[in-house]
Amino acid sequence: MSERKKDLTGQKFGRLTAIESAAHPKHGYSCWRCRCDCGNEHFATAYYLLKGTVKSCGCARYPFVDLKGKKFGNLTVVEFLPEGVEGKSGRFWRCICGCGNEAKVIYHNLVSGQVKSCGCLSANRPKDLTGKKFGLLTVIKPAAERKHASVTWLCQCDCGNEATVTSNSLTRGKTKSCGCLRSPISDLSGKKFGRLTAIKHLPDAGKDKKSNNTYWHCICECGNEVIVASVGLCRGSAKSCGCLRSEMAVEHMKEVLKKVIVEGTHLGRIKNREASIANKSTGVRGVYMYGKWGKYRSSICFQGKNYNLGVYEKLEDAIAARKAAEAKYFDAFLEQYYEKNPEEKKQ
Repeated sequence: MSERKKDLTGQKFGRLTAIESAAHPKHGYSCWRCRCDCGNEHFATAYYLLKGTVKSCGCARYPFVDLKGKKFGNLTVVEFLPEGVEGKSGRFWRCICGCGNEAKVIYHNLVSGQVKSCGCLSANRPKDLTGKKFGLLTVIKPAAERKHASVTWLCQCDCGNEATVTSNSLTRGKTKSCGCLRSPISDLSGKKFGRLTAIKHLPDAGKDKKSNNTYWHCICECGNEVIVASVGLCRGSAKSCGCLRSEMAVEHMKEVLKKVIVEGTHLGRIKNREASIANKSTGVRGVYMYGKWGKYRSSICFQGKNYNLGVYEKLEDAIAARKAAEAKYFDAFLEQYYEKNPEEKKQ
């Protein structure tokens, strides 16, 4: 008789006792329903039972720990559930919550602290939003009032106004301002946004009908006057008449040039010796066809000065002159530069 047809009822394999032949609850193949010494049920094939590959429900690998009477958050463990929970695997414990409800919780969720109540803590204790920003609103503190039984928060809008908003409206993005983004009557007169000071509301200046936005006549610190949408002022996207962006671009360019221009020399140009795309006559930088006489002119530019290296009958002579000049000017300069900045040589 083959192993598959052997009657294993009542036989013990490690901690498992075979109860009856059955189909696997998940996969449907033929196996044996076993009872583990720890109380759990486990399904295993006759082949693995007889071979000794399977000896427990898993408790041999993860020893059983008695949690009865222990407290985890609001939960007090009452008893172990040997039958487990239908449709779920693992060791479950029946617990009583501080609110009076019962809960069946798996072992690792209890000891790891992932579950601390029957669910009442998450339902009654709102997430702290203090200091967080939603759109133009910065949450200051919880408000005493409630709207539709929901927790509300006192918020400061970028335009200066305060607003009381529910948690759901903030976290779901329903409310992003005190109303200044959509209300044409929000008064920004005298308020400052970056370098801009709002002077006068312009009710008829390019009103955007879709967003119901309004525009303001503003004066920049540089003296220029500009018309800006209220949404740009409140969101902080408009901070000047444009002078701030120009100044930042100039400063950025200066920082870039500091890294590439040294003593009037463009480091990238002298490191890269490849010919320009426009120089198709010779394929060598600084060497060109000279007129229609079939001769070659060689030159080099260094620190803003052009050096004529001569006109040659043969191309190889013009190239040799160029290479000699590169060694004299470029290589010598780079050698001194790398001595002062050794970290640049690695790049």
